[in-house]
Parts: sequence; C-alpha cells; structure tokens
Amino acid sequence: MPSPLGPPPPSRGPVPIATILSTLPALERAGIMVQASRQPVSRSPFDESLLAAATGDRTQGQLILLTGQPGTGRTSLALQIATVAAGRSGPVAWFAHDRNAGQVATHLLTQAGLLTKPAVPRRSPVTQTVVNRLAALALHVDDQPELAVDAVRQRCAELAVGIGLALVVIDYVQLMKLDRRAPSFEAALQLAKQDLRAMSRALDVPVLIIGSQRRQKPGETRSPPGPDLQRLDPHSVCDRVFVLQRNGEAAQLLVVRPAEPAIAMRFDPVGLRFEPAAGRAS
Repeated sequence: MPSPLGPPPPSRGPVPIATILSTLPALERAGIMVQASRQPVSRSPFDESLLAAATGDRTQGQLILLTGQPGTGRTSLALQIATVAAGRSGPVAWFAHDRNAGQVATHLLTQAGLLTKPAVPRRSPVTQTVVNRLAALALHVDDQPELAVDAVRQRCAELAVGIGLALVVIDYVQLMKLDRRAPSFEAALQLAKQDLRAMSRALDVPVLIIGSQRRQKPGETRSPPGPDLQRLDPHSVCDRVFVLQRNGEAAQLLVVRPAEPAIAMRFDPVGLRFEPAAGRAS
C-alpha cells in the first residue's frame, strides 16, 4: 500500500555548518577562507539563559513549542538557542522548511555581527576568527523541503548514532509533509506533533518546533487577551509552550507551559537577535 505521505524525498541529511559557510557567496567575495577553529564561540549569559528557559535546563527528550505571530522573530530566537546548544551541549539538527541552508548560515553571520548592508563582510583578522569559530559549531542544517516526521526521525537517528545529538529544531512545523488521510489540516498537524513527541522520547533529546499563530480575520470573534493554552496546544501534546510577542524592538517571551514569568527582551533589527531588555543584566 502506498504511503499516505507520498514517496520519501531523496536522502541528503543535515549538512555541517562549516560546509555551508565554505560555499557562502558573501564569504567567497570577501576572500574569507573557512576553517573550523578549536576555540569555542563566545556565548552571552543571556543566550545561555534562553537555552535554559527553552529546555527547562533538561537534556532529556521533550517536545517544545515556540509560536507567535508572523514576523515576531521566532527563527531568530530559535537560532540563538541552537547556537548555544551547538557550542555547549553537542550536535544540533536544524530542519529548515521555509529557507535554504545558505540563508540559515547568513542569518548566523548576521547574529554574529558580520553581515549588514551591503551583505559582504569586511576581511580582517577579527572577521576570520569569528567565522572560524562559527564553523566549529556542531550545527547541522537540513533544508530538504516538506519532510515528513518519519524522514526527520531517520535523519536524526543517523546523526545521533554517528556523532551524537543534543537538540532538534524544526522551522516551521506547519510546513512539514503532513498525513493526507487526516480530516483537516489541524488534525494532521496534531498527528505530526504527537509523532514528534514520540521521536523526542525515542531519541531522548529535546525537539524544538517553531509554529505560527494565525492572524484573526476581519469580523472574526476576537480571542481573549493573553495566550490561550487550549488553542495553542489543544491536546496537550507539547511539554513546554512559549509565545513570542514583539512590538517594534520591545519583546517578551511568554512561558505558557509550565506557567512561569515572562522574559522581557529587546530585538536588535540590525543583528536580527534578541538581547536583554533595558535594566536587565546580560
């Protein structure tokens, strides 16, 4: 019987960030050679705190949902978390369903302060050092579009057996290949989340999925103020649920499950990264 998800995509698997950086046109034009450094990437205490908040400071298998309105910076926040994990905890598998691997690497360079307009970094010893330290990150990017959960599970299992695995990030969960037999898109999405939760348990690693909150349509009954857990995770599939809210540079990360105080932040529109809110220690 044919699979309801259709034929599996050709196997490519997650690619090391060093390989992606070495073929990035911006670095090639600047004449920057990529060679992984033995020196670790410097991590800010704030970024460390983001990883701790996202995982509950646990390395065991769990499903984590990071959601918010389009354009709030969910990918930027997840990339900060993944960068810390890849430099401290071990290999991270990043599944990019809405952008290619080069765009993920470019985002990483921007967060490191190397890319602004024009998007060609200035060649210097400092730039070379930062690039080499980024290349040393145990970050592996898979940009095969529309992967089903089974394909993600297989690729993560292969990575775990080969070099280990500390975190899985899926950007975005709505863009995965879903089960066509489900009665609705929402039902298919719930099935995918259940399978991803089972995957996190089987591999015993945290799985961070980036989701999207639907904007309300004109004339639609307005939702109650604040995050509605029943609407965000109606079947209580996710172990941890976060909602990112942003208005200009002012932002906050709501910790919905478990219920904890929100994390106040400031968004840097040039560096495409989040920083501590004014008055908060970094």
